[in-house]
Amino acid sequence: MPKYQKRISNFSKEIQNLIQKGRDQKIITEQELMKVVPNVEKNLLLLDDLYELFLDLGVDVVDVREEKIWKERLKRKEDRFHASEPVFLALRRCLLLNPSPPRGGGRRPARADLLAG
Repeated sequence: MPKYQKRISNFSKEIQNLIQKGRDQKIITEQELMKVVPNVEKNLLLLDDLYELFLDLGVDVVDVREEKIWKERLKRKEDRFHASEPVFLALRRCLLLNPSPPRGGGRRPARADLLAG
């Protein structure tokens, strides 16, 4: 990464520390970036240079809130799948064990039949 060293040395010490953190962890948050570059409107060129540098270094810049939302959505989908999995397996087992239709013309057993049996 020495070829990026000259570009990195042009930034303030605070930004250099963030760049180093990004290089070490391969990820930084937009919130961390906004802390070191607070006036976005006045520093658009600086932000553009930083995003380009992070891209060149292979550092992902993520929005923590957005990432949390997606993780929560994925977890809910997984939970729904796992919760319904035993029901699916039980139904499948019943179909494999009893492939023929119920006897007695397919009528539902009466309550008295269930209590007696």
